[in-house]
Amino acid sequence: MATNFSRITTQVRSIDFGVVNIDPQEFANVLQKYILQGSQRYTLSLSDIHVYANPPWAYIGKEEIEVVDVGGKIVATTLEGLMATGTRFLDAVIYISLDDDQKPDPEEHPVPKDITKPPSIALYNNHSEVAKCMFFSFFYLLTRARAPAKTGDTTTQTVPAFLQNVLSISKQPAEVADYLSTFDMNHIDPAWIKHIELKDIGREALNRFGLGVAGYRLTAPFKLREPDLKGWEKYKSAVEVAKSFATEPACWNFHPATRDPDLLTRYGNINKNLSNLIPLVYTSATIDEFVESKTLFQVPIKEAAYTNYTTWTIDMKYKCASPIFKKNP
Repeated sequence: MATNFSRITTQVRSIDFGVVNIDPQEFANVLQKYILQGSQRYTLSLSDIHVYANPPWAYIGKEEIEVVDVGGKIVATTLEGLMATGTRFLDAVIYISLDDDQKPDPEEHPVPKDITKPPSIALYNNHSEVAKCMFFSFFYLLTRARAPAKTGDTTTQTVPAFLQNVLSISKQPAEVADYLSTFDMNHIDPAWIKHIELKDIGREALNRFGLGVAGYRLTAPFKLREPDLKGWEKYKSAVEVAKSFATEPACWNFHPATRDPDLLTRYGNINKNLSNLIPLVYTSATIDEFVESKTLFQVPIKEAAYTNYTTWTIDMKYKCASPIFKKNP
C-alpha cells in the first residue's frame, strides 16, 4: 500500500513550537554596552553622591549668599558651604564639578525633625583632617594598590605604622573612608594617583615610599640576592627579566593600580609567574630567610598554569617608561 505524506507534511510545517530564534550578531549589538559597563571595576554613579541642602536653623559656617534654589531646597554652591551642612569633602568636590543639569538632587539633612532646638551637624569640614585623610588614601593606594574602604575590620584593613607613628594619624581606614565621602573611593579609577606631583612631598613620606610601593614584593628577591639553587642557570633569561622588574625605577606602568595592560600580553601574570620562578632558582633555606625578613609575605605557592617565565628572553627586560618618583631637574 502506498503512502502519501503531503497532507501530514503540510500540517507539521504549520506547527508552532514556540521557539525564539535569536540572531547572535544582533543580540550582541543590543548587549554590547551592558557588557562593557559591567566589566568596569571603577564605577561611580550620581546616586552614590550625597549633598545636603541648608538646614533651616542657624549653624556655624552656614552659606547664605552663594546659594541656589533647587526644587525648593536652598543649596550652597561653595565647598565650604556644602561641607558646613555635613556634606563629605569628595561628595562636595564632585558635586560642584558637575554641570547643573547633571547634579544629583540635594537631600534634606538626616537629622531628627521632632526636636525643640537645632541639632548639631556631624561636621566633615576640618581641612587639616581632610588633608590627613587624603594622604592616608594616597598612601594606601601607592603602597597597597587600593583605597581604604568603609567596610573591613582592623584585621583586613590595618593602619600602616608610618601613618600612625610618624604622621600621627589615629583614624582607622574605615573611618578615613567615611570622613572623605559617602561613597567608596574604590569606585574611582585609581589612575588619579599618578598625576599627583610628588616633588614637594614631605621628606619623611618620600623616605617611606623609597622602601617600596605596591606590586614589587615578589620582585625583591631578584634584587637582593643571586639565585643559589643548583641548576638555576636553566632559567637565566627569566631571572634577568625578573631582576629588571626589581632594579628599574618604580613605575606607574608596573604599579597594580595603574598597570599597563600590555604587560599581561608580554609577560603573562607577573606575580603568578614570579611565584613559580622563585622556588626554581632559590633554595628553600634562602626562601625561608626572605619570609623571615619580610622580603616575602610567605613561601611562594606554585601554580602550574603560569609558565610564561619559560618564554622570557633577555630582550624582554623591563624598562620603566613612567617613573613614579621623578628625578629633580
